[in-house]
Amino acid sequence: MSVPQQLRTLIVGGRGVGAVHAQALGHVRNASVVAVAGSSQRTARETARRLGVPRWGDYRELVADPETEVVHVCTPNDEHLPVVRAAVLAGKHVVCEKPVAATVAHAAEMVRLTTRGMGKAFLCYKYRYLPLVRRLRELVAGGMLGPIHAVRGHYLQSWKLDAAPGDWRCDPARAGFSPVLLDIGTHLIDLVEHVLGVPATRPTARIRDAGPAGLPQASVLFSAGEALGSIAVSQVSPASDNHLFLQVDGRDATATWKYDHHESLLMTRQDGPTALDTGSAGGLRQVATTGWENSEAPLASAIALFQDIYDQIQVPDRSERPPQLVDGLRHLRFFAEALTEGGSGARAGRTHEPAAAEGA
Repeated sequence: MSVPQQLRTLIVGGRGVGAVHAQALGHVRNASVVAVAGSSQRTARETARRLGVPRWGDYRELVADPETEVVHVCTPNDEHLPVVRAAVLAGKHVVCEKPVAATVAHAAEMVRLTTRGMGKAFLCYKYRYLPLVRRLRELVAGGMLGPIHAVRGHYLQSWKLDAAPGDWRCDPARAGFSPVLLDIGTHLIDLVEHVLGVPATRPTARIRDAGPAGLPQASVLFSAGEALGSIAVSQVSPASDNHLFLQVDGRDATATWKYDHHESLLMTRQDGPTALDTGSAGGLRQVATTGWENSEAPLASAIALFQDIYDQIQVPDRSERPPQLVDGLRHLRFFAEALTEGGSGARAGRTHEPAAAEGA
């Protein structure tokens, strides 16, 4: 069996989520992280040494280097556009952290650039790649729940209760027009669309999102095909580390998926319990669970995402399409519309409104 060609990767923004990218890419068979760029030469050098990466420097020089083939964009949200622009104009492949940008206008420009570029561009919606999310998608697509009439979800965190002063993720000018919706709401609405196989439409929102001194939380109502949808997100929910929940109601059964320290999937029927075929050695179980207790397991979904992306770069005709920048643009437009349509309740506590031109 031949060894796959290693694609040489630059990570722009190697601290925080960039370090997670580097760790996950160490498990991707056709990826090799060869350089790191930071906000300064000093931070880039320190990050490169910590990650064991041989080169560091200014992203403009490293993006232009013929040795660079793939660029991972892990900067603050408001800095995504210039990095993506430089990478696309240099003919490189792009892997961008979510949300795709801080504004709809920036996201639309990124999509326009990448559709004209020589390389491919992808977005980091890693939760699509959790094992039981895939199983839930199969249950819905296979009609096991019957016609879908409702979907509800929530994503709860607590870290903004103790957010450090000046954290850019609390600043709408840097994180986006609603930091809580763009940070974790994008993940949740992507899961809804991915599982149901239809876009979310006609949103309205209630939101309080005023930075470190506020209470970043939101609720959004929407339609998804024939289903009524609702999601709630919060980053001030005490004792919630990273709690994701999605429930789908069909005419014949309800499926409930949860992700926290463990992943679980339960299907219940109106006429009594029905076992789920988890595909595991244990055979049929009503509740399917996957544990995430060891040190490498939390990276599993990121590794699966990046492996799919790098395979797609080298073999373009794969049947499963990884997340694209256009998905992120659709989600920013969805939330911008939700805030516009939500009336005065949508604006409670907000410090930055989507400009009218951003929805163009």
